[in-house]
Amino acid sequence: MRIVKHISTYIACLIIGTASFYGYMFMLFGHELTAPESVFMKIMKLIYDIGLMYIAPAAGGIMTLVYGTLDIFYLTKRVRNSNRPFLIRFLAIFIIAFSFVLLHYLLEVVFDVI
Repeated sequence: MRIVKHISTYIACLIIGTASFYGYMFMLFGHELTAPESVFMKIMKLIYDIGLMYIAPAAGGIMTLVYGTLDIFYLTKRVRNSNRPFLIRFLAIFIIAFSFVLLHYLLEVVFDVI
């Protein structure tokens, strides 16, 4: 039963992580482009679709791997004696997502690497 609970927690984390990165991509890219009329707009729509359909799930998956590692090695011991395990795990997901967004901002705007 304990293994099923861990697997369901990781599936929930995968869903939350992927949804948070979809939200971040929507904030980053803005609203969806209108019907493409020129070749340039078709290329821009292709880039927009690739960003939403391939990059966001990959980033959500990476976030899930980071969370899974953190949960196995640290949070399991910390949550054992707590009366609010879901809140602690959700806070961990939020902190990981915020650190990914901060890292992306630093690499793109401050250091101009991306």
